[in-house]
Amino acid sequence: MSEFVKKTIVGYKDVPGGSSDPDCTHVILTLNEYKKIVRERDEAIRTVGIERQNADRQMNEEKNNAAYQIRQVRDQAVKEIAEMQGALAQAQKDAAYQRHLNENLLRISRERANADRGLKPKKEHTGYVVMNMQEKKLQRKNSRGYYTITLWETVLQSPYSVDFTEEQARYQIHEDLMQHEDGKEWALSRIGICEKPDPKFCDPFEYNEIMENENVLVRYQLRANYQARRGEKTGFWDIILVHQKPIPQVPKDMRP
Repeated sequence: MSEFVKKTIVGYKDVPGGSSDPDCTHVILTLNEYKKIVRERDEAIRTVGIERQNADRQMNEEKNNAAYQIRQVRDQAVKEIAEMQGALAQAQKDAAYQRHLNENLLRISRERANADRGLKPKKEHTGYVVMNMQEKKLQRKNSRGYYTITLWETVLQSPYSVDFTEEQARYQIHEDLMQHEDGKEWALSRIGICEKPDPKFCDPFEYNEIMENENVLVRYQLRANYQARRGEKTGFWDIILVHQKPIPQVPKDMRP
C-alpha cells in the first residue's frame, strides 16, 4: 500500500493527512505498485505510438488514394480529350469531304441544268435566268382612302431542279443571291437590284431617299415551277423578286 511521507533529516516520516497533507513530499510505493505504474506508463506510450502509427498510415493511405484518384481522373480526362479531339478531327475531315462532295454535286447539277437550258458557258454560268418582269400594283388604305403604288416583279429561274426540296432550294438560293461578302459584288446587282436595306426603311408605301434613288429589293419568295420547257428534262425552282423599279437592261447571258 502507498505511504505518504515527509522527508526529514533522519529519513521519511508519515504524514497524517495522506496525499492532501500539506507536509507531504513523497509517496513510498511497494514494488508491485511501482511495476504497475511503470507498466501502465509503458502501455500508454505504446498505445500512443500505435495510434500515431495508425494515424500516419491512414493519412498516407488517404494521400495515396487521393493521388491515385487524381491520376485516374487525369488519365481518364486525357483519354477522353484525346478521343474527343480524334472525333472532332474526324468530324472535320468528314465535314470537309462532305462539303467538297456537295460542292461537286451542286456544280454537276448546275452544269447539267445549264446544258439542258442551253446556257453557255455551262461550267461558268451562274445558272440564274430572268424569265419575265411585270408591273405589280399594291394598294393601301389611309385616312383619305386607298392609294396605289407600282412595284415590279421579276421571276428569276434558278439552276436547281424541282427535285431539290424546298429547304435545299431555299438554302442554296439564299447562299447564291442573298449573302453579302466583303469585297464581292452583290449577286442581284447584275440586274440592277440593290441590296435590301434595314426593314424599317423598306416599306414601299413610305418615302425615303434610299428607295427613291435605288431599285431596292422589297421582298422575295420561292416558287416550284414543275412545267419544264421544251428541251428541259425537269422544272426548276424560281425566285420571285419584288423591287422598286424596272430592271433597266437584263444581261444577255441571263436571258432564256
